[in-house]
Amino acid sequence: PWSGPSVVIALITIWADGNIQAQLEGTRWNKAVFLRIGEKMWSEGFHRTGDQCRIKIKALRQEYKKITDNNKTSGRARKTCKFYDRLNDILGHRPASVPHHLVAIGASNSSPTPEGKKKT
Repeated sequence: PWSGPSVVIALITIWADGNIQAQLEGTRWNKAVFLRIGEKMWSEGFHRTGDQCRIKIKALRQEYKKITDNNKTSGRARKTCKFYDRLNDILGHRPASVPHHLVAIGASNSSPTPEGKKKT
């Protein structure tokens, strides 16, 4: 269902919107955000559901990560994809994700509570 670059470019454009990015970063359970992305795709004439958009965005993230990781470790010519520059605009500024429990452990010498906070 994602044949043709215009469909993917429309998705990336919607995903790159500052409001969408803030909503995605501001919540763990983001199903409603992907439903909004799907609705925006429909309004632009591309009939995609929120779940289809979520799956495609996940695949684009993985492709971007694979390429950037390969480029860091490889001395060969840089590998890229059709949408690399657009994906880099969205994902390039983000720090590597670290599970919350590791952040809490690294922040102090004491072990974290189940909520990820330091024991006092």
